[in-house]
Formats: sequence, structure tokens, C-alpha cells
Amino acid sequence: MPDEVAYNGRILSVNLTTGEIDVEELPEEMYRQHLGGYGLGARLLFDRIPADADPMGPDNILGFFPGLLTGTPLFGQRFQVVCKSPKNGGWGDANCGGDFGPMLKFTGYDGILFFGESEKPVYLYIDEETVELRDAEPYWGMLAIDCEDRFKEELGKKISVALIGPAGENLSFMAGVANERGRLAARSGVGAVMGSKRLKAVVAKPTRKILAQDKDVLKTVRASLDEFSEASKRFFTTFGTTGITSNSAVSGDSPVKNWGGVGIVDLTPEKARQLNLGEVHGVEIAQVAEDGPAEEAGLQRADVITRFRDEQVLGAEHLARLVRETPGGRTVPLEVWRDGRQREVDVVVQSRGLPTRLKTQIIIENMRGFPWDHLPTRPPNGIWKPISWWSVSAPPASPPLSPRMNWAPTP
Repeated sequence: MPDEVAYNGRILSVNLTTGEIDVEELPEEMYRQHLGGYGLGARLLFDRIPADADPMGPDNILGFFPGLLTGTPLFGQRFQVVCKSPKNGGWGDANCGGDFGPMLKFTGYDGILFFGESEKPVYLYIDEETVELRDAEPYWGMLAIDCEDRFKEELGKKISVALIGPAGENLSFMAGVANERGRLAARSGVGAVMGSKRLKAVVAKPTRKILAQDKDVLKTVRASLDEFSEASKRFFTTFGTTGITSNSAVSGDSPVKNWGGVGIVDLTPEKARQLNLGEVHGVEIAQVAEDGPAEEAGLQRADVITRFRDEQVLGAEHLARLVRETPGGRTVPLEVWRDGRQREVDVVVQSRGLPTRLKTQIIIENMRGFPWDHLPTRPPNGIWKPISWWSVSAPPASPPLSPRMNWAPTP
């Protein structure tokens, strides 16, 4: 069957308390209704985890589920780690790339469910003929990448390893599950759940392929999918997941100061003409944190800043430099255009008593070269202009550990 479809039709169920391992067959209807990855994991966990289960206790289930097309020659490379989250007491999942998803399916399984708790550190080893829990005491305490390298030295370079490091072992809710030298399923505390079960790693040694169709058929299907996926593939190959952060500033999902930041983009000539500003240079405010100091100072989404003090603003990067060069605590007038009308907004460049060379550090991130195909609008030249995220919360009573500077309203 794996030669004809994109799934194996079976998963592993591992009782870490007793050491028992069962192979569970899944009907085709399960895949038709829930596909794989997130859907299959959600269905199985909601059916099997007791409502009052402690996320860090033996009743919680930790699942690894590749996507339906993961491992096929068509499309897909990712896998999902799922559990009851210790962070929120409800649903938890974390998505990850790397090689573990395809390699797990190549061992002949579409997922793994872990429940119970081991008395000592263990890891699960899987190949086509063997599925067994092995002693992980020699690996406990090792950093994830170092441990992965050690497994490959001992078990062969063709294996794939999903594992935790010391953070997961010590039950940090920030811990994720790593594979392929640092790719991370990072959300929901999945690494802590894995650590609570004393499960150091899952090692998959692939021996098969799936969906081994006629070469001509695959070539035709793949060509049609390439047209669909090529832009995304090129984008993420070039920029990685961090590439999404530019769009986050535009959409309001930029997590500066716990989603309290301001997203600012270069004002394009096209946008300037739409706002009847002619050939004016400047920056457009893509987002302002609701009820934050920047909003209190009078800044709004879609405002265009054209001057900082008495100097023309040429773009986001230029404005960031002007701010860095301004002593903290100084009141600065901004020339702002809104609804085709010019106005002046005063803001305070606010330092936090940090060392002099850090006092005016305001840029959190600068991204260049993003294809506009992945963003809501595109300029005439098709190039994404620099984008900045600025923290705008009021200064705290004592200096923070990390350098940040804020805009605040004039007293």
C-alpha cells in the first residue's frame, strides 16, 4: 500500500510506564477525515487524553505526526508535535521542518503516541524490523545538537533524531523538540512534556519510500505543484521562518514588547501618490499598539512620518539612524501626514539608563529583499523596503536586562 498512497496506515503506541509498544492500524477513513499531522494528532489526542489529565503527568500523551504529504516526492517536509500543553492546560502543538518527519514515515509509521512515564531516561529506536526502548542514561544532560551528533556516530549517519536538551529534561515550559541540528518544534511546552516522560529522543532509521508511482506520473504532478509552491519554497529557503516577521509588522502580529510594538515600512512612491503626497519621502506606520504610549502621543496606523526634527526622513532605516543619534529623554517633533493633511506630533526619545553606546538603540530588526509576492501590496520595483519594529512601551522603574528604547508621549 505505501507504494500507492501517501501514508503507511499505521502508528506506534508506546507505554513508557510498562515499556509495551503496540502497532495500531488506522482505517483509510481516518486519513480522509483528518489527513495527517495536526489533524490526525488532534483527533487521537482528544479521544484519548482524560479531561483532568495533568499536562506534566503520565496521563498526558505526546504525539509525533508528519503531514499527509510529508515524505512524498510531491510536496511537504514538516511534522507536528502535539500534547496537552503545560502552558495553558489545553491543546498544545508545535510544527517543525527538518528531516525527522519524512524519515519517520520512511520507517513505516505515520505517527507515534507516547503515554505514561519512564522510571529512567530512555529513547525510542525505530527501523523497519525493530522498534524498541533503549537506555538513554549516557545521553541525559547532553545538549541537543551534541547528542544528535553522538547518536549518528554510534548508530549511523542515515538516522534522524528528534530530541530534547537540558531545558526539556529540567521541565522548562519554554523547551522545544529539536531535530536536524537545531530545527525546533518550539511552542506549547512540548519539550517539557517530553522531559516529564524521561524520553530523551526518538531515533528513526529509514528503510523505505512511499508513493513510489510511475516516474512519468510523478513528473507531471510535481510540475503542477512546483508552480504552486515554488515562490514559497524560494522564500523560505532564502529567509527561513524569520522572513514572516516583516509581514507580521504590517498585520500587527509583531511580538515586540509582547505585541506592544510599532511596525514601520518605507513609504513607496506608489503609496505616496495614493495619499496625494506627491514625491514625498518618509515612512508609513503599519501598526501602532492599542492604548500604548505611541498612540497616546498621537500616532496612528497609516500615518506617514516625513520629518524627524528638522530633517527629511528618507526611509525606515534612515529614521532609525536619526533616533539612534538622538540623546535619550529629548523631545522631538515629527512631521506627520494623515488624511492628506500635515500635522506635528511631539514624542520623547526615551532611554533607560543603559550604557551610553546602547542608549539610543531602537531598531529591533531590519529585513531587506523580501519578495512582495508574499505581502499585501507591492511597490513598482517589486522589492521589499527595509522594515523596523520599535518598542513603544513606557520606561520601567528600573533598567531592563536587554537594551530597548521607546517612544513615549510628551509629558
